[in-house]
Amino acid sequence: MPGLLESCKKLFKTKDLYKVLSLPKNASPSEVKRGYHKLSLKVHPDRVHGDGKKTATEKFQVLGKIYCILSDKDKRAVYDETGEVDDEDDVLTQDKDWYDYWRILFHQVTPQDIKEFEEKYKGSDEELSDLKDLYCEYEGDMGMIMDGVMCCTAEDEPRFIQILKDLIKKKEITEYKGFTRSITKTKIAERKRKVGAKTKNAQYTEYREISTQ
Repeated sequence: MPGLLESCKKLFKTKDLYKVLSLPKNASPSEVKRGYHKLSLKVHPDRVHGDGKKTATEKFQVLGKIYCILSDKDKRAVYDETGEVDDEDDVLTQDKDWYDYWRILFHQVTPQDIKEFEEKYKGSDEELSDLKDLYCEYEGDMGMIMDGVMCCTAEDEPRFIQILKDLIKKKEITEYKGFTRSITKTKIAERKRKVGAKTKNAQYTEYREISTQ
């Protein structure tokens, strides 16, 4: 079984725990918690379907371990000094329920909290950055992209497609064949039917853990 740093390299393309969370090394404890929360929301297994669920689960577990290290003053100090982690540490070897751990850290929110979060996120620079990252990660597959962008609905897809077309035209992202294949009228209609099958309650459940920190 690979160690934590090797798992980070495999899943997040870096062995640097801070880079995984997109944080500077002098990040405060609250910044570490927010960084963990933000990324864990994106890879939460409940948000991923099909073949990607296994990888999402692995990422979610690794993020929990990263947070356990960076949120512990002594463990973080050792990591900062050596750049290494003790893979024999109990926090990394014990059979921990990372879902329960996550729910303890982040309170459940109300529908109003979710609405406010969505309004702030949609159309933001953060949404644009996530869209570009997902486009590159899935090589333009709009089905996977729509599953990955937080808070999106079928109504957002035309907007996303236009944004991506503009970025391609400006040569800010690569034009993948998968993108062209996945934005036909047939494919878009299939995704719209799939999303339309979700109930209001299912949508609430999908975002129930969003924190308003």
